Amino acid sequence: MPAHILSRVHSTRALWYALPLTFSLAALFVVAFDQGQLLSTVVGQSAYKLNWVHEFFHDARHAAGFPCH
Repeated sequence: MPAHILSRVHSTRALWYALPLTFSLAALFVVAFDQGQLLSTVVGQSAYKLNWVHEFFHDARHAAGFPCH
């Protein structure tokens, strides 16, 4: 197989490995560590006070072993 075809196959494969990894890391951040940072870009400072994301994932944090308070 020519080298340019192999490099294209490997770059496509790397993309398919990178996408789920990136999504998984983003999901881990939201469930484990987010305290309003993501919603504050849309809602503003009230996202820190209301803490919607934290409250939504509160039990999942404790079940996964992440302390949150």
